[in-house]
Formats: sequence, C-alpha cells, structure tokens
Amino acid sequence: MTIRKAEHKDIDSLLCLLSQVLALHHEGRPDIFKDGGTKYTRKELAELLQDEDRPVFVAADEDESVMGYCFCIFKQEKDNNVLTDVK
Repeated sequence: MTIRKAEHKDIDSLLCLLSQVLALHHEGRPDIFKDGGTKYTRKELAELLQDEDRPVFVAADEDESVMGYCFCIFKQEKDNNVLTDVK
C-alpha cells in the first residue's frame, strides 16, 4: 500500500469511494443525507486536486487501485484568543 498525493487519474476512484460513503450515511440517516451522488462533482474534484491549501491523498495498492482517501485543509491560526500562531 502506498500513500501519495491524489492525481487527476484518481478522480473516478475517488467518486466511487465518495458515493459509497454517501450511501452509508443515507442508509443511517435518510432524514439528513440524500440518496445518490457524491460530496464533490468531477469538476470540483479536478479543481480541488490543484489547490495546494487543500491537498487530497490516496492509499493505493500495488496495482494502483485506490483503496482510500484523505481530504486535508491547511489552516492557519493567527491572533487567536487560545491558540498560538500555527499552521
């Protein structure tokens, strides 16, 4: 298993995994989550993969099949009442 930054070629796999996650959420809470679809569209994912402040990582097996993902957001706290200035 390899953890790497997601690439454009991973979009179909990401959409598949995102639809599976939504299906589980819908099954558990149909009053909140719609059936079908994904959190991001193909276009939104393509844009997101270009955003250095919101990197996406995938876990891929030896055949390059995407087995999981991690969406990250870099956030910087500055002049916060309780947090130090950190990124």
